[in-house]
Parts: sequence; C-alpha cells; structure tokens
Amino acid sequence: MTAPEKPRNEGDSCQADMGQRCDKLLFMSTSSGIDNPLTLIHSFNTKGAFRYIVEHHFDEADWFLKADDDTYVILENLRYFLNQHDTNLPLYFGCKFRLYIEQGYMSGGAEYKGWIPEDVMLGKCLESLKVPAGDSRDEEGRHRFLALPPDMQFGPNPMVHWYWEFMYYQHEHGLKCCSDRTISFHYVTPNQMYALEFLLYRMKPVVEHSFS
Repeated sequence: MTAPEKPRNEGDSCQADMGQRCDKLLFMSTSSGIDNPLTLIHSFNTKGAFRYIVEHHFDEADWFLKADDDTYVILENLRYFLNQHDTNLPLYFGCKFRLYIEQGYMSGGAEYKGWIPEDVMLGKCLESLKVPAGDSRDEEGRHRFLALPPDMQFGPNPMVHWYWEFMYYQHEHGLKCCSDRTISFHYVTPNQMYALEFLLYRMKPVVEHSFS
C-alpha cells in the first residue's frame, strides 16, 4: 500500500529490494497518478485493495501479504513460517496488538486521519468473520513480525512509549526480543531498506574454518 504524498523513492526501494523476491507484487494507491513500472491499482483504502485481489488474483496464491511501502519483508522467512500452516484454515498473522479487539489485531499503521485506524477496522472485520489472529512467535517466544525499524527494535534506548501498551505479547528489549527467523520490520526508511538488503543478501562473513 502506498500513497501519492509519500516520497517516491520509498516505493522504489521496496520494488528494488523485497519486490524482486515476491511471486507477484502489486502497488495499491489512493491515486492513479503515481509513476511506477509495476502494476498499480487505484484504491481508496485497504478494503478496496482486498476486493481487487479477490476479484482478480484470488486463485493465484495460497497466502496474500498486505504491507505498506515502508515495510521490509524477508520473503524466505515468511515462506518458511507459512509452510507450517494449513492454507485451508482461515487465519492471519502479523505484529499482534492487544487494544480495542478481544482477540487482538495486526499492526498496520493509522492510514486515514480522523478515522478509526485501518488496522483496527480490519481486525474487527476478521474477528466478526471468525478468522483467528494467529500467534507468529517462534518456539522461544520471540517475535517474527516487528512493528518498528531495526534501530528502534534492537537499540539500547527505551522503546517508544506506546509500544509496550499495544503489544499483545510482551518480550525482552534488545537483541533477544526477536526471532533469528524474523520476517518483517515496519516504518523502515529507504536508506534502511538498502542497508538491510546489503546485510542480508550481499555481505558474506568469512567462515572461521577458512583460515585453517
């Protein structure tokens, strides 16, 4: 999901890095005037975006990922995680928040100023349809879907004040908070996206036994 008021290099970063590893990538926007070589769907909101997916792509995949263009996703870890779940069962995953909805809902950011946040609305809709909000933590209780960028998630400074209030599952601060098979970070800047791309896919540490 993107919007015309966002800097265009955000969508470009997503396309250049994460996008090349997607089976299919669609950009959904509130405006049809965005210049992007990929498929761009003019949609007023998330509801319209999902309606488009159901009408045009529903039979093309077992799972669909909805993400803002400031989200960095490690597709290999996502596929590994989803492969453990039955595609015939109604279920959805993400960074699970606890306020407003009994079963919790997945963090997605507040997209529409003055409205109920879209992630809350989506969570209410799915709960009414009896779609469970899944637990995506690993075997050690560490998180896979992260609501913040790496520097805020792992850094030594205290987390932003709202974070702990919203989190459905509490966790340790710092490097122990998150799974070694982490799937995604949110609110990632374009520069951070390129840094993650380099660190994850291009930099190759020397194996210790190479010196022997």
